[in-house]
Formats: sequence, structure tokens, C-alpha cells
Amino acid sequence: MWDSSVNEWNSARMGPKRDVTGELSHDWTRLTRPSRAFLDQWAVKIREAIYGTTPWTTSCEGPTRMLKSGGFTEGEKLAYTPEDYRLTVNGDTLYAIALAWPAREAVIRTVWQKLYPEEIVRITMPGVDGDLRWTCDNTARALRIETSNQAPCRHAFVFRIERRRPFAHDQGRFR
Repeated sequence: MWDSSVNEWNSARMGPKRDVTGELSHDWTRLTRPSRAFLDQWAVKIREAIYGTTPWTTSCEGPTRMLKSGGFTEGEKLAYTPEDYRLTVNGDTLYAIALAWPAREAVIRTVWQKLYPEEIVRITMPGVDGDLRWTCDNTARALRIETSNQAPCRHAFVFRIERRRPFAHDQGRFR
């Protein structure tokens, strides 16, 4: 699984890898056409949360941790929970990428700690029509986003949190 939130220099790379001879890796060539089509559709839904973004002030949240660090850790199998998020930002849009589907409700604590409720204009999800209902729960110290029981796709679910600009500006000059 990719992780674009490690740092801005270690950005996500999606797609087939080539070996030193320029050949496609064995894993990629084994994919069937339906599998490749699925990956293409999935990448279109989440691409705005990955490409051209940088890690947010806190890049990840959740209980799942890798046991090993460094190179050659791709073989480690992780079981993500609905509390695992990766957070990226592009301009005034914050992306919370859930690594497991949070049926009925997404609970994101980091956003509650860093944003005022008045900053949030709307929350949407690529592939889902309309705005999502949300609240800032001061008791639980979390942003709560209502979701459906049915996931819109099979992997990595993106919540697009649009923020209000902190300063009004006119032709490049602050008022």
C-alpha cells in the first residue's frame, strides 16, 4: 500500500514498476485486464488526495503501526482499522484517507485538534453524490462524519474537507 504522507520527498508512486532491464515487474504483468481496470478506476477516485499534495501538519492517525522500518518492508502485512487515516493537503482542501471503511461514521481526532468548526465549509467524498453530514464532537474530541454502511469502493476511502480561507484577499493584497 502506498503512503504519500511519509514526507514531501517520498511521494506516492502508483503504477507498474520496471526492473533494471526496463521490463515490467512480474506482479504487474500477472494482473488481468479487469484488475488493471479496477486499479485505474480506483486511482481516478483518490488521485486528487495523492498527486500534488503534501502531508498535513499531522500526516497520520490510528493504531496500526509497522513492526519493521527501513527498506524492504513491502512484505509486511498490515491489518488496517477504521481508525487509520493518512492526511494530506492541497491549498484549502484537506484530505483524510481512511485505510479501512468506517461503516456508519468516520471519527477523525487529528482534525478536531487542528481546525475550528467554522473553518470547515463542506465535507464530500469522491464517488459519492452530495455533501456528507458532520459534527465536531467536543466530548469525544473528534470530527465525526456520517457515512453509509456500503463502501463506495474497495480500498482507501477519501474524505475531502474543504476549508474556508483564513484571510480575505483582493488582487494579491490582504485587506
